[in-house]
Amino acid sequence: MTLESQYKEYLKDNPDSTYSFDEWKHKVFHPMLESFVIASLDEEDLKDWDNTLMDGLEDEPWEE
Repeated sequence: MTLESQYKEYLKDNPDSTYSFDEWKHKVFHPMLESFVIASLDEEDLKDWDNTLMDGLEDEPWEE
């Protein structure tokens, strides 16, 4: 199923929605996808993922 057809299904299920396709992608689809990915990972995967995301960032200068 393409993103466009998923968006159309969303509009059918939520007829009062005023989201454009791009708004839907950022406000509905991406959070839903992130939740699915995180829910499918076990605790060990999440620990490894967090560590990988932080690799090399310890030495990066932080802006306030």
